[in-house]
Parts: sequence; C-alpha cells; structure tokens
Amino acid sequence: MKISAVISKGTIKSEDSFRGRINIIVFLVVASAIISGTVIYILSENYLSDGIKESFNSFYSEFTCGTKTEVFTGLFLSNLPFVVFAVILGSSSIGYLIIPIIGFIKIIGIGVVNTYLYSSFGLKGLEYSLLIFTPGKFLLIFSVIFLMQSCIDNSIKIKSVLKGESKTESYRTYYTVRIVFAVVMMLLSSLIDCILAVSFSKLFSF
Repeated sequence: MKISAVISKGTIKSEDSFRGRINIIVFLVVASAIISGTVIYILSENYLSDGIKESFNSFYSEFTCGTKTEVFTGLFLSNLPFVVFAVILGSSSIGYLIIPIIGFIKIIGIGVVNTYLYSSFGLKGLEYSLLIFTPGKFLLIFSVIFLMQSCIDNSIKIKSVLKGESKTESYRTYYTVRIVFAVVMMLLSSLIDCILAVSFSKLFSF
C-alpha cells in the first residue's frame, strides 16, 4: 500500500510538472506573439499599413452597418479555423510541435491591429481599441491559451500511448470537455465584441 501511494504521488507530481511546462510554453508563445505583432508593424509600417487599413475599414463598415447577428456570426466564424486546426493537431501524435505556431499566428494580429490603431489615429485609435477592440480580446486570448494547453497536452498523451509509455485513453472525455469550454469562451468573446462594436462603433469615424 505504501509503495503504491508513493508511486501515485510521484505520478501526480510528474503530471503537474508536465502541465506546468506546457503552461510556460503557451504563455511565452502568446506574449511573444503580441509583442511581435507590435514590433512587426513598427518595422514594416510602410508595407503593412495599406493592407491593414483595408481590412480594418472592411470590419469597421460591417460593425457600423451590419446587424448584430451578422456581426456576431462574422466574429465567431473568424475564430473557427484556429479551433479546427488546433483540435485536429491535438488529436495527432505530432500536433504538439505545430500548435504553438498556429497559436502564435492567431494572436499576432491583435498586436498588429492595436499598434495600427494608435499609430494611425492617435488618441482616437487608442479610445477605439480600449472601448471596442480590446475587451473581448482578453477573453479570446484566454480561450486560445486554454485550447492550446488542452491540445498540446492531448497530443503528447497520444504520443505516449503510441510509444507504449501509457495504456490509458480515459483522457478523451476530459479533452472533449476542455474543447467545448474553449469554444464557449470564444462565443462569449464574439458576443462581447459584437455588443461593443454595434453599440459604439458609430461614435467613431475613420
């Protein structure tokens, strides 16, 4: 009994350490993506500004002229490709190597857009960012972090099973629940963005 208890405690500590390393990697990816987005725009403003301006004007027009349903649907659908790719990669034994890359790509745009708003419109851009663009993005970033953690964890567990280092697949239900939770957070993020955009975008003119 004592030996089994020691083994059990060792396993728990090992899993906690393993998840801790995943968390560190994910947070570093997200932080570096946001910072990189800012740096990339500053260094490449002459090349990126026209493309970002066109994209921003398209979204701004949709926010001011579209219905709440159209805005909400557009915002949520823009997040779906990331969810699909992350879940597919999280269901493979090598996905843990690629998930940080798609997470980085997903988040980098937030830094780019925030820098564009302030660089191009000054205080008005900062106000727009704080009032409309950024609030929902906090929840989006949290959902991306949560989904990345879950998918990387699941991918490594699949690799462990295939190598014969683990014999249990009971984590599948746990993985599914975490995916659903991440998607719900993305839905809430889209809802927040939609409410703020439809309610306040008309207060700004760009």
